[in-house]
Amino acid sequence: MRRDIAALFGPVSDGGPIAPAQRLDAESIAEVFTRPVAVVSATGVSGGYATGEPSEPTLPPPVPAPRTPRPRSPWMRRGIIVGAAAVVVVVVVAVVLVVGTLRSRAELTAAQEQLASQRAELADAQRSLDVAGERLQAAVSAGITEADEVDAALATVTGYVDEGARAAAVAAVSAYRTGLTTLPAASTAADDDVKVDETSSSAIAEGIDRMRRQAGDVTDDADRLTDAFADVGDLTATLRAALVPFGDAVTAAAATEIEEAPDADEALQQAVSAAADAITAALAAGRSAAPEITAFPPTVDTMRADQHAKDLALEEARRNQRLNQTRPPSTTPVTPTPEPSTPSESSDPVETEPVQPDPPEQTPAPESTGEVVP
Repeated sequence: MRRDIAALFGPVSDGGPIAPAQRLDAESIAEVFTRPVAVVSATGVSGGYATGEPSEPTLPPPVPAPRTPRPRSPWMRRGIIVGAAAVVVVVVVAVVLVVGTLRSRAELTAAQEQLASQRAELADAQRSLDVAGERLQAAVSAGITEADEVDAALATVTGYVDEGARAAAVAAVSAYRTGLTTLPAASTAADDDVKVDETSSSAIAEGIDRMRRQAGDVTDDADRLTDAFADVGDLTATLRAALVPFGDAVTAAAATEIEEAPDADEALQQAVSAAADAITAALAAGRSAAPEITAFPPTVDTMRADQHAKDLALEEARRNQRLNQTRPPSTTPVTPTPEPSTPSESSDPVETEPVQPDPPEQTPAPESTGEVVP
């Protein structure tokens, strides 16, 4: 029986633990239950073998063998360690990827914001350049127009003022015009539509650098135009200073004209003086005085015409006076007018001959006095 049990469950030791059983199969189990066995009890042998009578074989209830942990092989331990390490590596890589993605996205967002800021800075620089260019162009155009007006006005006073002063003023206007035409003009224009791939941080960085350089160039050009605008003011001030001596020459010419027209109407003399004062006042106020200069010759001409008329009238009066002084008094006899007579009714009408007037006496020619009488 022990052998059978040992064959089924493995060797049995007295008082010791049952060794691990072998693997059971269907044939071994059937052999045990079909072979007659004797049941040994605590009091002796019972069963068919003891009494000689056959009996049913009985088995003690099986005692489950305690399961002892199977030892793990080194390869299994290494596999577990490698697997755990792989999991850790995967987790770390995933975390790194997530953190890197978040960081890249944050960097891209920051780069996009910086790109928008740089684009706005470039637009501001371009607006400043446009304003500076428009202001300079307006100042230059106004200056050239003023130079043309003053040049034309100076041409009208030829023969009315000192020619040296007039020529100096013309030269000053010419220099003013030349200075205006040599001023710089705007040469830089910002690219309003800079193409940048905003999904790439490197492309954004390159676009920012390009726009930063362009904004610097535009700002430098705007500063250059601002300096040129200041130069327009300097040129204008130089022209005003050069025209001051011309204004003094006009004042002197007006005084001379008034002295040469003593018989002209006083109001016309005052008008000439006022015209000269208007020129000097306009120059002192920083204006070109072109309208005042143009108005001076007609005012002088009016006074000259009045003086000429007065001279002609005086000459005519003097000539008439000379004629009256050289002509003798008239000696032509006066024929009395006959009184009408009333004829009588009885008398016949008497025919009368018309009275012929005496011929005028010949006036002796005046002696030659050396004077030509018209």
